[in-house]
Amino acid sequence: LGSVANVLRGYALSLRGLNRYVEAAGAWQRALDALDQVIPGSELGAIVANDMLSNKLLAFHLDHKQAAKKEMRSALLRSHWAYSGGAETWRHFSDKLFAPSVLDGGIAAWKTLQAEDPKLDTGGYQALPETVPSV
Repeated sequence: LGSVANVLRGYALSLRGLNRYVEAAGAWQRALDALDQVIPGSELGAIVANDMLSNKLLAFHLDHKQAAKKEMRSALLRSHWAYSGGAETWRHFSDKLFAPSVLDGGIAAWKTLQAEDPKLDTGGYQALPETVPSV
């Protein structure tokens, strides 16, 4: 299954090169689904989630509040599971990748996630849930 994720990654990169961002975001999602089965909570999962978010933002003119809401939440959660620290850690690692408005939107989205799940802590390491929830 891990090798399938690499094939899907190549497919997503190819679609991005063709400026087919919505399809590329879908391919990144399939790669992420495969990674969640093989290595849940991994750094690679966090990177792929950010790539998926990036493609969706490119397709929808940086609309992180509506069009890329699901992808934003996914990127934030996967960053938190891999590194801990919540949105601040995600923002630190994504500082050069996204526009300031998207980074600020990530902080707001994290607060919403915390309101929905009070167990999300921004402190030390937080274990991955037993099953990776769909976002």
